[in-house]
Amino acid sequence: PEHSSRTRQLWPMRENMSPCSMAAEANTTVPMGSVALVGAGPGDPELLTLRAARRLEAAQVVLHDSLISEDVLALVPPAAELINVGKRCGDVKDRGLQQREIHDLMLLHSRRGRRVVRLKC
Repeated sequence: PEHSSRTRQLWPMRENMSPCSMAAEANTTVPMGSVALVGAGPGDPELLTLRAARRLEAAQVVLHDSLISEDVLALVPPAAELINVGKRCGDVKDRGLQQREIHDLMLLHSRRGRRVVRLKC
């Protein structure tokens, strides 16, 4: 599905930044932020666990799969950064970011003291 203009595609960043340079860019003097792995379930926000909904509502950065519904993404605060990592729910031929790159992004943002959610379908 098409996502709102808040969602940022990472392909230019991927071409211009190596994982090492992203990690080096992180400020180590800031207290470490949190990382939560959240399952989006079948796509209906009413079916999320209470904890999943709370994590999304408190997120500052959300790295999400391509097929996450707009209804679930609507739970994310407007000030939070949405990053579409391009994964398509188990599709081995998808063209999304590789797992290592996703891990590096989670670390980068958490080392900046931000609350990060990895939202998976």
